[in-house]
Amino acid sequence: MSQTAHECLETEQVQEQDCRPLPEQLAELRELTARQARHMQRLTDIGLALSGQQNRDRLLEMIVDLARSLTHADAGTLYIVNDAKTHLNFVVMQNDTMNTRMGGTSGNPITLPPVALYTEDGQPNHANVSSYAALTGKFVNIPDVYCAEGFDFTGPRHYDAATGYRSQSMLVMPMRNHESEVIGVLQLLNAKNSANGTVHEFSDEGLEAVRSLATQAAVALTNTQLIAASRPCCIPSCKALPRPLTPKARIRAVTSTEWWI
Repeated sequence: MSQTAHECLETEQVQEQDCRPLPEQLAELRELTARQARHMQRLTDIGLALSGQQNRDRLLEMIVDLARSLTHADAGTLYIVNDAKTHLNFVVMQNDTMNTRMGGTSGNPITLPPVALYTEDGQPNHANVSSYAALTGKFVNIPDVYCAEGFDFTGPRHYDAATGYRSQSMLVMPMRNHESEVIGVLQLLNAKNSANGTVHEFSDEGLEAVRSLATQAAVALTNTQLIAASRPCCIPSCKALPRPLTPKARIRAVTSTEWWI
């Protein structure tokens, strides 16, 4: 496209925007502002709810519940990196369609083996999507796991074949604490249209909401662990332990992430 043609196209676009009635533009701007305000308020409420929960199992369950609520996801799984940083342990699994709730406070233990972060020869396990997110710190948004390339989805396929379920859209989000360390992975499955129940790809808005939630959740989980470790019955020696994060520190940890910049 020539420079002249490009300039004409830009002029036409500007003219098209300018010809919209001013009340219509103002109404759209007000709606956008109101939607963003509601979104920010909800994230603030979520942060307060997470930071106030001291029961670790309940906190883990809340993380999945809230993430699914934000995205209308049918299912969700939460993994936590083990102390040796070699595996991802399953801690919560939920699936509304299959009427399944495991881990957390459900009383139903998860018997699945942990996900290895490294292969037998010591190489990073990038074939598993959750392991990839944990190792790279990158999120993965997949419209349909049956059409995706680059990851091994043998597990979901076997699950679908055995249960009749249909795994489709997937969002995998690493959880970074205040030190930017990945301590877990949140995996959501099958975002649904709230009106008709059809499954669709996770939206950009849902992705950003889950990104913020994951950061808040990681900070809250770290704080809960520090509080538990600082109790007299849990201190093996007089060695100083890190102090739990103050509310201001928790706010700084969340608002310093890319999503807030």
